Amino acid sequence: MKIQSYITPKHLVLLSFTPIFVKGFEYLLIGNTHPLLVATIIGLPLAVLIWFKQSIWALKIWSVLLIGYGTIRLLLSTTLLFVNKGVEAAIQDQLTPSYFIWTISFLALGIFLYRRRRQLV
Repeated sequence: MKIQSYITPKHLVLLSFTPIFVKGFEYLLIGNTHPLLVATIIGLPLAVLIWFKQSIWALKIWSVLLIGYGTIRLLLSTTLLFVNKGVEAAIQDQLTPSYFIWTISFLALGIFLYRRRRQLV
Protein backbone atom coordinates (compact mmCIF):
# COMPACT_ATOMS: atom_id res chain seq x y z
CA MET A 1 0.00 0.00 0.00
CA LYS A 2 1.09 3.52 -0.68
CA ILE A 3 1.72 6.00 2.09
CA GLN A 4 -1.09 8.19 0.71
CA SER A 5 -3.61 5.62 1.89
CA TYR A 6 -2.43 6.01 5.48
CA ILE A 7 -1.66 9.74 5.64
CA THR A 8 -4.44 12.00 4.45
CA PRO A 9 -4.23 15.79 4.03
CA LYS A 10 -6.36 16.08 7.14
CA HIS A 11 -3.71 14.22 9.13
CA LEU A 12 -0.87 16.35 7.74
CA VAL A 13 -2.61 19.63 8.58
CA LEU A 14 -3.52 18.34 12.05
CA LEU A 15 -0.01 17.07 12.68
CA SER A 16 1.60 20.34 11.64
CA PHE A 17 -0.98 22.43 13.53
CA THR A 18 -0.59 20.56 16.82
CA PRO A 19 2.58 22.38 18.03
CA ILE A 20 0.89 25.74 17.40
CA PHE A 21 -2.13 24.80 19.50
CA VAL A 22 0.11 23.38 22.23
CA LYS A 23 2.07 26.63 22.36
CA GLY A 24 -1.22 28.55 22.41
CA PHE A 25 -2.37 26.56 25.45
CA GLU A 26 0.98 27.15 27.16
CA TYR A 27 0.51 30.88 26.73
CA LEU A 28 -3.08 30.56 27.91
CA LEU A 29 -1.86 29.04 31.18
CA ILE A 30 0.32 32.08 31.82
CA GLY A 31 -2.54 34.45 31.03
CA ASN A 32 -1.99 35.43 27.38
CA THR A 33 -4.89 34.50 25.11
CA HIS A 34 -3.58 36.00 21.86
CA PRO A 35 -1.60 33.02 20.49
CA LEU A 36 -4.52 30.63 21.00
CA LEU A 37 -6.91 33.15 19.47
CA VAL A 38 -4.70 33.55 16.40
CA ALA A 39 -4.33 29.76 16.09
CA THR A 40 -8.11 29.38 16.26
CA ILE A 41 -8.69 32.11 13.68
CA ILE A 42 -6.26 30.39 11.31
CA GLY A 43 -7.42 26.86 12.13
CA LEU A 44 -11.17 27.33 11.69
CA PRO A 45 -11.11 28.18 7.96
CA LEU A 46 -8.75 25.27 7.33
CA ALA A 47 -11.08 22.91 9.21
CA VAL A 48 -14.06 24.19 7.21
CA LEU A 49 -12.19 23.68 3.92
CA ILE A 50 -11.29 20.12 4.88
CA TRP A 51 -14.83 19.46 6.10
CA PHE A 52 -16.27 20.52 2.72
CA LYS A 53 -13.81 18.30 0.84
CA GLN A 54 -11.63 21.18 -0.35
CA SER A 55 -8.44 19.59 0.93
CA ILE A 56 -6.25 20.85 -1.90
CA TRP A 57 -7.12 24.47 -1.02
CA ALA A 58 -6.56 23.82 2.67
CA LEU A 59 -3.15 22.29 1.95
CA LYS A 60 -2.21 25.15 -0.36
CA ILE A 61 -3.21 27.86 2.13
CA TRP A 62 -1.62 26.07 5.08
CA SER A 63 1.62 25.38 3.21
CA VAL A 64 1.92 29.02 2.14
CA LEU A 65 1.33 30.11 5.76
CA LEU A 66 3.99 27.67 6.99
CA ILE A 67 6.48 28.86 4.37
CA GLY A 68 5.81 32.48 5.29
CA TYR A 69 6.10 31.78 9.02
CA GLY A 70 9.35 29.85 8.58
CA THR A 71 10.83 32.48 6.28
CA ILE A 72 10.00 35.35 8.63
CA ARG A 73 11.47 33.55 11.64
CA LEU A 74 14.56 32.61 9.63
CA LEU A 75 15.07 36.22 8.54
CA LEU A 76 14.57 37.45 12.12
CA SER A 77 17.07 35.01 13.55
CA THR A 78 19.58 35.84 10.80
CA THR A 79 19.12 39.55 11.43
CA LEU A 80 19.68 39.07 15.16
CA LEU A 81 23.02 37.43 14.44
CA PHE A 82 24.26 40.73 13.03
CA VAL A 83 22.20 43.28 14.97
CA ASN A 84 22.14 42.27 18.59
CA LYS A 85 21.85 45.75 20.04
CA GLY A 86 18.53 46.92 21.47
CA VAL A 87 16.70 43.61 21.07
CA GLU A 88 14.39 42.62 23.91
CA ALA A 89 15.25 39.53 25.93
CA ALA A 90 11.86 37.95 25.14
CA ILE A 91 12.63 38.07 21.43
CA GLN A 92 16.11 36.64 21.94
CA ASP A 93 14.59 33.79 23.97
CA GLN A 94 12.29 32.98 21.03
CA LEU A 95 15.22 32.59 18.64
CA THR A 96 17.31 29.93 20.39
CA PRO A 97 18.81 26.96 18.48
CA SER A 98 15.84 24.73 19.40
CA TYR A 99 13.43 27.27 17.94
CA PHE A 100 15.68 27.51 14.90
CA ILE A 101 15.23 23.76 14.37
CA TRP A 102 11.44 24.20 14.70
CA THR A 103 11.60 27.03 12.16
CA ILE A 104 13.51 24.91 9.66
CA SER A 105 11.10 22.00 10.18
CA PHE A 106 8.05 24.24 9.60
CA LEU A 107 9.70 25.66 6.48
CA ALA A 108 10.55 22.19 5.17
CA LEU A 109 7.04 20.90 5.91
CA GLY A 110 5.50 23.91 4.16
CA ILE A 111 7.63 23.36 1.06
CA PHE A 112 6.85 19.62 1.09
CA LEU A 113 3.10 20.22 1.40
CA TYR A 114 3.11 22.87 -1.32
CA ARG A 115 5.02 20.71 -3.80
CA ARG A 116 3.06 17.52 -3.08
CA ARG A 117 -0.41 18.96 -2.50
CA ARG A 118 -1.90 17.46 -5.67
CA GLN A 119 -0.42 14.03 -4.96
CA LEU A 120 -1.63 14.02 -1.36
CA VAL A 121 -5.27 14.69 -2.19
